[in-house]
Amino acid sequence: MEKTTASNVNEGKVYQLSTPRGTRFGLFGTVTSSVTLMDNGMKVFMLPKKLNKLPEIKYKDIASIEVKSGFSWSYAAFAVLTCITVIIPLLCIWVGRFKKINISLKNGQSTIIYNRASKTTDELINEIKKRM
Repeated sequence: MEKTTASNVNEGKVYQLSTPRGTRFGLFGTVTSSVTLMDNGMKVFMLPKKLNKLPEIKYKDIASIEVKSGFSWSYAAFAVLTCITVIIPLLCIWVGRFKKINISLKNGQSTIIYNRASKTTDELINEIKKRM
């Protein structure tokens, strides 16, 4: 019987990430990502495909990871249009926020992964930092 260790429990763990509408492309466009953590690196698949700059990243090549907050411009516009009330703009601000994970490599390349949920973003960052 094989013993379960911390290294093989999370092997091949997949994180499904997405953004609110209007984050990057058009009024209703979203960015979806799938990040698969492997033993020596991670695979990133993004839609739209032109954002997928680095489909495979090795942990030893990562120089830094930064997390920044962002806000969907379409939700910002809707919040301004509904500023007569108090609750609807606050709801728009809450729904339209997202996180940008900027991964910089030692060779100068970088990629950005977008995500709506802070908890999933924190889990992903912690897993990557454990493996670096």
